[in-house]
Amino acid sequence: ALAETEVLEDTRKWLEKEGVKLEVLEAVARGEKVKRSDKVILVKNLPYTAESKELLELFSQYGEVAKLDMPDSHVIALVFFSVPSEAKRAFNHLSYRKYQHTPLYLEYLPVALGGEASATPVASETTVASETTVA
Repeated sequence: ALAETEVLEDTRKWLEKEGVKLEVLEAVARGEKVKRSDKVILVKNLPYTAESKELLELFSQYGEVAKLDMPDSHVIALVFFSVPSEAKRAFNHLSYRKYQHTPLYLEYLPVALGGEASATPVASETTVASETTVA
């Protein structure tokens, strides 16, 4: 239980560092309506052995990945596509596909509460920089 708590806290800190609005993720968990990015995919259910390079190769089959980033725990990843239609193609082809013997759970990154006027992008959504970057 202590190790799980540490992974959760590290993941929370990483999400905050990435500019993800935690209150929006919590709203999703409560079943509230939210606005979602059309270019950023949140990849969940990754095994600890997941590697950024492998995921980049997998997602790049469907379009230009501007950035892929994951925390040290390797339990989730953010995949930033340059073009919304390419993100959609990847989402449609890779949802529930097995990766290292576990299914990938994908969702478009929630970016704003449903009542807000516009979906504010994640801070780094428009910036190409971080762990794994494609030129």
